Amino acid sequence: MTQQPLQLYAVFHLNLAYSSIDEDQRALVIQKCYWPLVRLAKALQLPLGIEATGYTLEVAAGIDPRWVDELRELVTDGPCEFVGSGYAQLIGPLVPAMVNVMNLRLGHQVYEQLLGVRPVIGFVNEQAYSSGLVPHYLDAQYDGIIMEWENAAHGHPEWDPAWQYAPQVACGPSEEEILVVWNRTLAFQKFQRYVHGEMTRDDFVDYLDQHRSTMPRIFPLYGNDAEIFGFRPGRYPTEAPLHPDGEWTRIQQLFEILKSDERWRLIQPSDALTFNNIPVAGNRLHLESAISPIPVKKQAKYNVLRWGVTGRNDAHINAACWRIHEALFHSSSTRNEDWRELCYLWSSDFRTH
Repeated sequence: MTQQPLQLYAVFHLNLAYSSIDEDQRALVIQKCYWPLVRLAKALQLPLGIEATGYTLEVAAGIDPRWVDELRELVTDGPCEFVGSGYAQLIGPLVPAMVNVMNLRLGHQVYEQLLGVRPVIGFVNEQAYSSGLVPHYLDAQYDGIIMEWENAAHGHPEWDPAWQYAPQVACGPSEEEILVVWNRTLAFQKFQRYVHGEMTRDDFVDYLDQHRSTMPRIFPLYGNDAEIFGFRPGRYPTEAPLHPDGEWTRIQQLFEILKSDERWRLIQPSDALTFNNIPVAGNRLHLESAISPIPVKKQAKYNVLRWGVTGRNDAHINAACWRIHEALFHSSSTRNEDWRELCYLWSSDFRTH
């Protein structure tokens, strides 16, 4: 039987609160990372997913409103899709329910105000998932979420490996249901290694080819940070040097090959949800497990405690945020601005470096 084209989707995650970026570097990040991304998508008419918090969009609008205008055009009249995440990049399983509700609600407000869109698919922050998040995404009218496959599947050896190539159903604590499509740590790390010059383009394309089948399949080409291409924050001794050919040039060369080859078809992330009628799709899954009650992305060392106790004064700032939450929750005169500030203070990047 003839092999089917592999349906590839990509999500570039934008975060100007990234703890490795000093505030005075933000304009440089927009110049070196965000502008090349939108120019690439426009030049090649790529159906990329672009995800950012409401806070990141607000900061970007204050620094470079032309870039926000360009993004708005791409996700309304252009080929791209905006992927939602909330007002701030906070760790959903570590915050009270009302904070998750308000984070998603306030995120939508910024998206609609600055971009004129209400996203239908959400990127789980830091890929830190608990089943209690499902009803919040449903209440925010998301049709589906994007979550990492490897760590969820590690806790479920009974899962069929073919399920990673199709939308499945993530179940909430009261058996609520939302579609889930997968991010792949191995895939986005290989993409990064190619862009940084640690892997050849032929080797990366061969890796993608290994995932083709005679059955229709979807596959995440990329699902991680945009700030690691064309820019280095300069705070890590292990940072690779910028590739002399230009890292966004290398990304463009890869997409040109993928567009011209009938083995691949580039789709928007929400298009992946439409494959829920293929034979291996639609299984009702509990992504959490005893071995991994809160699955996150990447290696096992990136467990949820990373944002609970490992950063400077994490216990102190978490306790302060809980006290603020208790005051807001029991107040009869809270404003959206109060919740917006609390979501910001609960951002994950205050809890790492």
